[in-house]
Amino acid sequence: MTHEDILIIDDSADIRDTLRDVFELEGYSVRTAENGRVGLDVLQAGQPPCLVVLDLMMPVMDGWEFLQRLRSHGDRKVAAVSVVVVSGASSPGELADLERRYGCSVLTKPADIGRLLGEAQGCCGDK
Repeated sequence: MTHEDILIIDDSADIRDTLRDVFELEGYSVRTAENGRVGLDVLQAGQPPCLVVLDLMMPVMDGWEFLQRLRSHGDRKVAAVSVVVVSGASSPGELADLERRYGCSVLTKPADIGRLLGEAQGCCGDK
């Protein structure tokens, strides 16, 4: 994908704001959502992002359900969006399952910003 937009889905406003600042300083456009339901609404409202940064433990719709709905989405471009899960709430087995079942990268919180930016560069290109 050539679109240079990143979608951050996390229930923590502090984390959303911090990650937005980091990505914007690198030249990316950023959209945010406070849970998976809002994240899906954001995806429906515009062009798919080049990357979704996703927390797992959220109210309303958690990251697991978001991934299920994303990967089964009727629009192939949306269903194929790259995802990096950033979570501190899952076991190593669960994280490996995420990678296997949904094809997403996984970083544990607190996320290494250099690795996260590397994921963005790999999915979205250098800014």
